Amino acid sequence: MITTLKEEAGRILAPYNVVPGAVERIVAAYNEPWRAYHNESHILQMLELASRENNLETRQRLELLILYHDVWYKVGQQHGANENKSAEWAVADFGDVRGTETVRLTLMLSQGIVATATHTLDKVNPDYIEEVSLLLDLDLWGLGQPAEYFQTSTEAIWREYQPIATRKQYDEGRSAWAKSFLTRDGIYNVEPYLGLERKARENLAALIV
Repeated sequence: MITTLKEEAGRILAPYNVVPGAVERIVAAYNEPWRAYHNESHILQMLELASRENNLETRQRLELLILYHDVWYKVGQQHGANENKSAEWAVADFGDVRGTETVRLTLMLSQGIVATATHTLDKVNPDYIEEVSLLLDLDLWGLGQPAEYFQTSTEAIWREYQPIATRKQYDEGRSAWAKSFLTRDGIYNVEPYLGLERKARENLAALIV
């Protein structure tokens, strides 16, 4: 049973030779007081969903991706900046460790985290498609939930944007964001999340102004 992010981060990073203080910095980042959505709860929710993955190796890599994918998050940044910073953070936490497996792991982390900027797999190495596909689907899991849940998430993200935007600006931005997903052939990539497609489209359509 998932309890706290500190415990989960410690477990996930235990097999790796990460830099000292890595867990504490991750926990502090996700608990920055202004984070209303991209916070510890979001990560724990994704980890809970990831725990259903039966393949142990896939689940371990997926958990790493989840742990770092929003570790750096500031509103108002240029598109992709948060994801690039988060990817850099993840790679840096592995320090100067060398070896083929570590290099492969950091490449997966970089490509997977950066892919959450667009939620597409276009630039992901085929070797990492399985884990990154799951990451993207879990990150968008909330889109396919009941309207009340989706609205609560929308309002939580609004609270993060309040210091830099008016409500009108925020709603217009979310509308454009929603339209970008509705033009896609599909929002989700793999089972069982393909089953969320219809509800996700309904929720996104409700954002359009």
